[in-house]
Amino acid sequence: MHATAEQVRPEFKGNKKQQELAGKVFDLTIGTARFFSPDAAINVSLDVLANYLNETDGLDVKSIEAALSENDHVFTREEWDGTVYFLTTRSGTAPTRDEEVDQTHSFAQRFQDPPPVPAYVPPKRKPRQQRPADESMSDLFGGAEEAEPAMSEEEIIAAAVQAATETEQETEAPPSTEAPAQPETPPADAEVITNLDEATDDEIAQALKDQLAYDYAVANFGDEWMAEDKVPRLSRGDLRRIKDYIDEQGGPVSDSQIVQDLFGIRQSAQEYPLHLFSVNFRLSRETREFEFVGIKGAHYWMVSGMSTPDVAHRKASEVGQDYRVLLEVDGEPTMVDEGVVEHVLTFYEHRHGVLPYDATFQSIISGPVLQGQRSAIVHFESPLTSQSFPIEVRFPTGNRGGYLAGFAEFFKEHLVPGAFVTIEAGEKPGTYTIEFLTVSGQDRKLLELDEKKQQYKFESRTFYCAPNEDMVVAENRFPKLAGAAPLEDRVRRQPAAVLAHAFSFAGERIDSEGDQIMAVMDELVAAANIERPMPPELIREIATSDDHPEFSIDPEADDVVYYRPGSDSDSSS
Repeated sequence: MHATAEQVRPEFKGNKKQQELAGKVFDLTIGTARFFSPDAAINVSLDVLANYLNETDGLDVKSIEAALSENDHVFTREEWDGTVYFLTTRSGTAPTRDEEVDQTHSFAQRFQDPPPVPAYVPPKRKPRQQRPADESMSDLFGGAEEAEPAMSEEEIIAAAVQAATETEQETEAPPSTEAPAQPETPPADAEVITNLDEATDDEIAQALKDQLAYDYAVANFGDEWMAEDKVPRLSRGDLRRIKDYIDEQGGPVSDSQIVQDLFGIRQSAQEYPLHLFSVNFRLSRETREFEFVGIKGAHYWMVSGMSTPDVAHRKASEVGQDYRVLLEVDGEPTMVDEGVVEHVLTFYEHRHGVLPYDATFQSIISGPVLQGQRSAIVHFESPLTSQSFPIEVRFPTGNRGGYLAGFAEFFKEHLVPGAFVTIEAGEKPGTYTIEFLTVSGQDRKLLELDEKKQQYKFESRTFYCAPNEDMVVAENRFPKLAGAAPLEDRVRRQPAAVLAHAFSFAGERIDSEGDQIMAVMDELVAAANIERPMPPELIREIATSDDHPEFSIDPEADDVVYYRPGSDSDSSS
């Protein structure tokens, strides 16, 4: 481990504006010299500072020079070939010019002068070896076990330094009769440099990203990197035009729309990819005015605070808390085919217009592009209903699960709880199709919530989508739900309490004398998902956990779950 000295920020002089300006120039200057020693001089020309600060803050050369000259304890002014430079150090002190050092015998000079040519010694020739007729190529050049191992980068550097040192000693140092000193043995606890051959590509890529993330000289957006000074800049006028354009569109717009419609650069133009990168990189630095809501291959931008598709009948933060269970359940993605997902709607998903952003949906909808990105906008199409609508993907955070929001109207108009849907990724990134099987009209009494009375009830409804009967919450399956009230939030936040509550509607007592209740997994999943997301994996985890002895699974029938009320650990009591 290497100890890092704490950066001490100097105190600046002058009026308040001059102090702020000098501090900004100091931060910019040391940001380009992260690997300089604390007392090494860092120089920057006044013209470069003026061009940058004039474009960003509208400052002129005189005010910049006056502010830096006022802080002569931090900056040193010098003029070379008619160009004014200001010098400083990472320690925050003005560098001083030392007396001129004799360079006649410097390392650089010795590099330029070739060493003396040694006396000619005729090379010794080795006798030619006869190769047997049956000898293979691997035997001739040495097999894999006999081959000399390749030198690592550290060994190559060490060998080069040792060779240069030996040459210097032979050409400059007088002959010595003393025995050469033996190299010191490194201590047992010395840090060993990791061999890059043992690191994976992802580990090396992540290490490079971590190292370059805070380098001001490197521009980065997603997996794209470029020298910052080569990226075209956006003026304040350009930013205002982009903001007005997004407001006129009434929603997120893509980077290609901005480049083509606002800047008039066609896709066939040679500089088109450069300006795409410029728009994405520059807007990612304007976090107060713009928000990135794209995924890999589909980069979308919107104005900060712009409305997005939301959930129904509940706050977005509460839905995120409900889907927190997805962070605790290790689920494997289940796909029918590449880019195709099948899903059965639960009562909770249908009522709030959401879908879980679990491992299955993550397999077709990629994660965040930028660090700290909270959400993304993707587009769904329904060929059967000729509808197209935006969907917001809320990415998981530390204490909230991820989900897709914005399906409320579509679900209410065309589907019912238990409906079987298929979602397929489109050819263009960020586009998806949602389909469902159509059947002849069915008239069933399905569960609904009376918002005024806050009671569940069964209402007749005719629907034309094919359902999964195990997830349909109908009166003939759960008659006890009629007139029941929804759980309070403090109870609903506890998955074990929700599972115990579901047994009262989906379970049956084993005998009249005992208090143990039995329920089939399919019916239990349908009943538990009325109040909150409860995937089958979570129900099995609760039923087999030592923390909840009131639940158990039949050892002979994996789809049968038992519940014994009245236990001390029963959270619903």
